[in-house]
Amino acid sequence: MSRPSSRTLFSIAILAASVGFASQADAKRGKKSAVKSACKMKYLPFVTGYTWTYQYAIPPGVEDRPGGIKARVPELVTVKVKSVQSVDGATAITLEESYRKVVTETVLRCDSKGLTVPLDSFFFAGELPGALGMSTEGLDRQGEMYPAAGGLSRGKSMYVEIKADIVRASAPDTSAVHPKAKLEIERQIEIGRSEDVEVEHGIHTATPVQVAISGRSALETTPEKKVSLPEGNAMLWFASGVGLVRAYNRLGQGWELTTFKDGAGANVE
Repeated sequence: MSRPSSRTLFSIAILAASVGFASQADAKRGKKSAVKSACKMKYLPFVTGYTWTYQYAIPPGVEDRPGGIKARVPELVTVKVKSVQSVDGATAITLEESYRKVVTETVLRCDSKGLTVPLDSFFFAGELPGALGMSTEGLDRQGEMYPAAGGLSRGKSMYVEIKADIVRASAPDTSAVHPKAKLEIERQIEIGRSEDVEVEHGIHTATPVQVAISGRSALETTPEKKVSLPEGNAMLWFASGVGLVRAYNRLGQGWELTTFKDGAGANVE
């Protein structure tokens, strides 16, 4: 029997190394959950007990500007699915969204037409959930926010106009009543081509969604004096079976997925 040549041995070694690297990459990509989620959505799998934790990250091209006092951005944001229930022909998804000691309960709704997300949810535009001491009333929404079971199709665009009254709670131990404010927001999304995204949780094939936000507000007592809201674009990346894995918002903040846990509290790798 002839002995393998040095070239053959070298080729075998290269092949073995390639298989090893591929296995490591596949392991880092992780396994996707097979549990059925609300409205059969794969890009945002909402199942009772599922929990995502995101860590602050500085988006590319964003630099701290010198001068002035700045509030520290929270290191972690956590989103947990508290319940998934059928309500009036749709599915109501109740989330507990939190950072530091701020806990906000939000209710998302999905049906065959799509998914709607409240203004104070992390999933609206990748911004910190909740506006401390504020709530919305008389919400009027015209248009679409996100697709549902159909998923994220490259090139698709969705547009929605939102009008609402903003109510600010009085400070503790005071009887001061704050006037309501009128809020108008325009939101449009553009769905891009899937790409590999690496975060602490792993490497994911994710679909980027650009979210453009504009709007204005005015006190109910002086409706003619409208103040423009900060305009800008956010980029959100969604991975099938995992959910939102990265968010760069219009305020220059970034969040990346660190842990994803199932309903039993076990890590989904």
